[in-house]
Amino acid sequence: MKLSLLKKLRVLMNGTQGLLSAIVFTIGCGTALYSFNHIDFDEYIYLSSNTATSSGVILDVYQTSSIVNDEYVYRYDYEFELDGISYYWSSYNAGYGIEVGDKVKIEYNIDKPEVNRIAGMSNTNSLIFFYLIPFIIGLIWFSINVFFGRRKLDIIEHGVLTDGRYLRNEMTSMEINDKRVYKYFFSYKDDDNEEHELTIRTHSPEFLFYNKSDNIIYHSNKPDRALFVDNLSGSLPEYVRSNLKKEEQF
Repeated sequence: MKLSLLKKLRVLMNGTQGLLSAIVFTIGCGTALYSFNHIDFDEYIYLSSNTATSSGVILDVYQTSSIVNDEYVYRYDYEFELDGISYYWSSYNAGYGIEVGDKVKIEYNIDKPEVNRIAGMSNTNSLIFFYLIPFIIGLIWFSINVFFGRRKLDIIEHGVLTDGRYLRNEMTSMEINDKRVYKYFFSYKDDDNEEHELTIRTHSPEFLFYNKSDNIIYHSNKPDRALFVDNLSGSLPEYVRSNLKKEEQF
């Protein structure tokens, strides 16, 4: 069965979970861009080898709003001179221990002295990496939903309607909204009269019993893959059920 682009997207989003994951991922993309703009990547590329040290002087000290191990992170602006050229940059470190005018050791890349930092410090505020957390969580969550959504779409596009027969249920140790999650077992037969089993975990099993006929779709080429029609979101259950019935008539 072929679906319109909009309905394909609805299936791929895997329902409400997919929508929420897409929102988190979108927010995460924004925070990741902010994070990338404040990370000194040159520091990690050029100051891991081929370095030398020189002496510099602190020009200014700023207390940031970031806290690490109960200490504020400070930004230290500094200057150092090499071969008659002055270089200006900033490094970050937790705790206040250097005053304006203090001498500090500067680490720089021999071939690119414009890439430098105060020895033992970083040119990137360490807490900036926390802005990547929403992106990572959103990416993983969204990818999982798209993976399962793609499996659902594949079943629907190659689907065959059949009647599922309720077998039993088992209580799990999980709870959602103070309601126990149960594992429900159903059986169904494919066109070759071979029996398969479909299981689903839910704390709201009502949808499993909306329809006792035409309640399961299985993949025509992989009959062990199946889904509950009424577990699809919105108006998709009736749309999919009615269209598959029409296809069976021809």
